[in-house]
Order: sequence, then C-alpha cells, then structure tokens
Amino acid sequence: MQMELHLFWIIFAVLMLVEAFVAENTFFTLASYWVMTAILAIVPLWDNKEFLVSQGIQIAAIVCLICYQKPGMETVAYLSANQLMCCIISRQSYYNFRQRVADATAIDTAKTLSEMDPMTNLLNRRGMERSLERIWPGYVRNNKTVAVMMIDIDNFKKYNDYFGHLEGDNCIRQVTEEIRKITRRKADFAARVGGEEFVVCLSEIEKSEALKRAAGLKENVEKLNIRQAEDNFLPIVSVSIGVAWGHARRDTDFAQMQKEADEALYRAKENGRACVYLDGKCYAKTKRIENIRQYYEEREFRSLG
Repeated sequence: MQMELHLFWIIFAVLMLVEAFVAENTFFTLASYWVMTAILAIVPLWDNKEFLVSQGIQIAAIVCLICYQKPGMETVAYLSANQLMCCIISRQSYYNFRQRVADATAIDTAKTLSEMDPMTNLLNRRGMERSLERIWPGYVRNNKTVAVMMIDIDNFKKYNDYFGHLEGDNCIRQVTEEIRKITRRKADFAARVGGEEFVVCLSEIEKSEALKRAAGLKENVEKLNIRQAEDNFLPIVSVSIGVAWGHARRDTDFAQMQKEADEALYRAKENGRACVYLDGKCYAKTKRIENIRQYYEEREFRSLG
C-alpha cells in the first residue's frame, strides 16, 4: 500500500508540473487542475504528512505556472480558489475515511464480543453457529472426517455449593485451558454452551485419534488436582465426555452429530461419570473412591480452584 501511495504522489506531481510548463490554453489549465482536485477527493490523504506534500506540490505548480506563463489575475484567482477547495476536500475526505475505519473497527469488535464467552474466551452458542456457517460447507465439500465432543464437568453444582461461585469460575477457566489444547487446527473450535458444558469440533481426524484426545483431556483435567466437594464420588474435579465421529455429508449436519455426542455424554453420566463414551462403549473410566475424607487427610488436600 505504501508503494502505491508513493506512486500516486509521483504521478500527481509530474502531471501538475507538466501542466504548469506545457499548457498554453487557460481553459485547459483550469480543467486539468479541477480533474486533479477530483482525484484528491476520490483518493483520501492518509495523514498530515501526505496532506502537506499535496499542498506543496500544488503551490509549486501554481508558482511555476505564474512565473513561466504569466497568466492574468483572473486565472491566478481561479487557481488559488481551486487550491483552497482542494485543501478543504482532501481534509474532509481524510476525516470521512478515518471515521469509516473507526466505525468498521467498532462493528467488528462488537461482533467478536457478541460471539465470545467473556469468562473463558471460547465461542458461545452464537459464535459456534457463525463458525459452522463458515466451515461446515467446506467439510461437506471435501468429505472430511469430523469428531464432535460434548464435555461436562462432573457434579459441578456440588463444587459451586461447596466452594462458592468465585472458585467455580476459576475451576471452569482451568478446565477451559485443557479443552483449548486439543483444538489444534484453525478449522477446529471449542465453545461453551452451558454453565459447565462445552462442545468441541475437530476436523480431519480418525476415530482412534478422537478417542485418544478425549481420554487425554479427561486425564489432564484430573491431573489439575482441583479438589471436589466431600460428598462427590471423586475427590478431584473430573469431566465426562461423549464423542460422535463420522464424515461430514450433505445428509449429516453438525446438529445431528452434536445430538449423537450429547446422547453419548448422557450414557457416560449414566455409567458413573469420569469417562469417555463412544459408539456405545465406555473408555478411560476413573474408579470411584469410597472414603473421600480419608483420601483428603492422607494427601493434606486443598482446593486449587
């Protein structure tokens, strides 16, 4: 863009100075200056430096014209008026341009904020729908494999009731960071669709790899060692994950795959939570600990939320 701008000013200066030395017809001279004024109105000046350059070129051209061709006072008056008008138009064009840029930036910012979950910086439901409108047709066109995960923090209400909502928010943020790690491609995304419920969409992935990532996510959340409520089935925060896998086809949209993943999540919860469910099978199940209080006392546990 900078090179194009410099080229514009070189051409502008050459035309103005050539006009000053070559043109002999007063009407032609004035017409040429009016054309240059119109060009400046169409191509707004970018900053004060460019503005001063344009004014310097025009003043130099007028001085050369007066010295070389010695036009009458009427022509000089017309050129001076044209110079003043050019100055006003170029400044107004510049401020209008700046305002359009500012408005466009504000709209983009508001749009981004409306599509993001403010606490986790993941997509919200609206952002997820917008992303799908953009990427799902490409998935279908290229017959890509897709894995959809529904993730739920186990017994999160107990956590909130036991530790309070501030600790609950911290817990969600930590789990979110682990979720973010498994979305590696630009076409992948993660969204928060409920208080403690998340959706992950991964593209170009085999079923075994999808299962591996889901199980790895579950294990990494447990490795955070965030203490759970004492009446929970585990002493640490865990997640349940339902996974749906398949090819993106015209007769299989994202909503269907999300529904399958949601049903798998329901089966995971029914199976005791803290596990991954895929194709009707339970994987990576974390065993229940019977004596939670003793577990805490032995490890001198504290909440890391």
